[in-house]
Amino acid sequence: MNSPRSKISAAPVNTGRFDARALYAALDEQRRARGLSWREVATEVGVSASTLTRTKLGGRMEVDGMLAMVRWLGCSVERFTHGETRKRQATRARDPGLEMLVANFRRLALSLEGVEEGSHMGAVDFRVGGKIFATLASQHKGYGNLVLSPEQQADFVRELPEVFLPIAGGWGRMGMTHIRLATAGEDVLAGALRTAWALRVERNTKEKKKRSPARG
Repeated sequence: MNSPRSKISAAPVNTGRFDARALYAALDEQRRARGLSWREVATEVGVSASTLTRTKLGGRMEVDGMLAMVRWLGCSVERFTHGETRKRQATRARDPGLEMLVANFRRLALSLEGVEEGSHMGAVDFRVGGKIFATLASQHKGYGNLVLSPEQQADFVRELPEVFLPIAGGWGRMGMTHIRLATAGEDVLAGALRTAWALRVERNTKEKKKRSPARG
């Protein structure tokens, strides 16, 4: 006999509200940023290639597969549901203090050398050399997001657990880290952003060397 949980897992997502194509675009952006093939993405997420194809085409999705993809991205389902932008705007309108904290995060990020502001699916990100090192994808929850190494993340969380916490899912295990904007002082925020920026610059340099042909 099937359990209630298995019945829920087998139910298709209502694609009238959930934007499967937007989810696929977000998967593709992260895939490109990490240099993965779609086969590697499917393996990491734990879904079949046909599930990814259905997502690309905006087809009906199984709940388990959809949740696995969202967890892999380290974000919430609401990011891909219609009306989420209005929800975030309304939240910010009710909380001018959060708006100021977000503006300070943006100011400090853009003060770093070579940084440009980007955006994908309505989420602001900050890039150096075209690669993301910080985002405001979770600003509606009061978080900024930092791309750290797992070791840096562990150090930050151990030292200031009231400020830093890993993003849920696989991205968190790879170093993606929330910083609580309301509890992070300016010095801590600036230092954390600089750490993420420096790591991205270092990785960019290594990737550039790998792509350069060896001279003999």
